[in-house]
Amino acid sequence: MNKRLPADAFAYYLHLGPDRGYAAVAEHFGVSKRTVTTAAAREKWQERVAQADAKVRDEAQRQYVDSVRLMNEQHLKVLQFVLSRGLDSLRNAPPASFGDALRAVGMAIDKERLIRGEATERTESVEAIVKRETERFLTTSAGDDWSRFEAEGSETQDADHG
Repeated sequence: MNKRLPADAFAYYLHLGPDRGYAAVAEHFGVSKRTVTTAAAREKWQERVAQADAKVRDEAQRQYVDSVRLMNEQHLKVLQFVLSRGLDSLRNAPPASFGDALRAVGMAIDKERLIRGEATERTESVEAIVKRETERFLTTSAGDDWSRFEAEGSETQDADHG
């Protein structure tokens, strides 16, 4: 087995996919594994594979983002149609039959907000919850005597600075 490794050996190695190995390349080209290992080190096969894999992942991610963007655009068009029909129904129908039109309009608005990344329900912010709970649990009543803690705090401050 004193044959030379052909120039397309890396392409074959890359083509093997996640189960690739130097032994498979050696067997395919009829050379020793040491010949493949030496060529792989010299030609930086591992770095090149990592770059190729990253390129494939980046392309797949780009395609995914594009498909989600197209899907959202299509859904928005449908929702705008539903919204326009619902508003037409509200304008032209007697008040007794507003129920279906209002549901259609409400659904269209909620779904459009969701697609655009906005909240679909009015929710209380974390900041408001923390503020409310802090006021609820950490406030003192008029009869509480905190003077002993204030005195300890000022003694500690005096000791730190003096």
